[in-house]
Amino acid sequence: MRNEVLMGYVFHYNPYRDMWAAVPREYYLDYFNGIYDCVTFHESVNSLIKYISKEWQSQPKSEE
Repeated sequence: MRNEVLMGYVFHYNPYRDMWAAVPREYYLDYFNGIYDCVTFHESVNSLIKYISKEWQSQPKSEE
């Protein structure tokens, strides 16, 4: 897995929900303002990392 993929996300632990959130960087202000449209929640940060890397690997690669 390439760690550069994870740089596009903000990870946040929400103690009230007892869950981790992965937020794309372009939507982190929305997240902290209570808009959860593009947020992925899970109980484990490791599961979020695996999910993000799997989604990235399944995207079609553009040939240049």
